[in-house]
Amino acid sequence: MKNQVKIIAHPETGKLFTETSNPDFVKCQLETREVVVQNGVMNVQKRVAFPLLSTSVVAELGTLKSGDVFPIQGKITRHLTSTPQFEGHKPVVNPKTGEDMGYYQTFEFTTNLAAYDTDERVSTPAPQTTELKPNIQFDTVQ
Repeated sequence: MKNQVKIIAHPETGKLFTETSNPDFVKCQLETREVVVQNGVMNVQKRVAFPLLSTSVVAELGTLKSGDVFPIQGKITRHLTSTPQFEGHKPVVNPKTGEDMGYYQTFEFTTNLAAYDTDERVSTPAPQTTELKPNIQFDTVQ
């Protein structure tokens, strides 16, 4: 499963781009799905971001439909903090227990393919999940 960023239509309006209060900018929904390994368990991880685009960028994107690969190469990064990042920002809630997890998260689309997930609750960046490549070396005995 290759990590591709796809553009997704608004579930209610069916539009790819949603107007904002500023007529020069719109928002869209971008999504990635990739297989990750955490604590020895493989799962499909879905990430969603809602970047702000200038209308001049939208004009350059060409004809797109929901589910198409987004024509601007990039990735979606996750940012964790112990404090809200904007007014009305709600903490992460465990979906099974309803428990407030005590931290906040945001997802951001970036064209920097070397960008890391960040966790401001600790002093170093969160580790990235990477594709594993075998590195097998054999000693020959003669």
